[in-house]
Amino acid sequence: APQIAGLAAPAARPGSATLKQRLSTIAGFDVSAGLRTVNGSEAALTRVLRTFASTYRRGVADLLNTAAPDQIQRWRITCHSLRGASAAIGAAQLVRQIEELEAALRAPPDAALLQRLGERLHQAVLLLVSRLEAELPAAP
Repeated sequence: APQIAGLAAPAARPGSATLKQRLSTIAGFDVSAGLRTVNGSEAALTRVLRTFASTYRRGVADLLNTAAPDQIQRWRITCHSLRGASAAIGAAQLVRQIEELEAALRAPPDAALLQRLGERLHQAVLLLVSRLEAELPAAP
């Protein structure tokens, strides 16, 4: 079928969209917030996002370990670190999910709820990492 001029998807022309435009296609991700963290430098944001992606490439395995005797304390520490990293890069939707899990960790223990929230957060981190890796320019 012939292409209609102007309707080609930006993804069909790699490199044509700016980093900011590509990252803005990621649901729940606030590119402007991420850029504020690095004083507007796209190069610095790319480095920070690559670090986040490599740190969390396997998700947050700690959140899947519901059998550990110190589970609640470990999850609190994990959430604290992940919330800081997520806020710094502009992962607003992740921050909201982390805050929901943190609230559940402060409430009387509900194993089923914690397991559900932990699994959901783990999957959300995996999804964000895969989206970041798809949109970030290849490492030099």
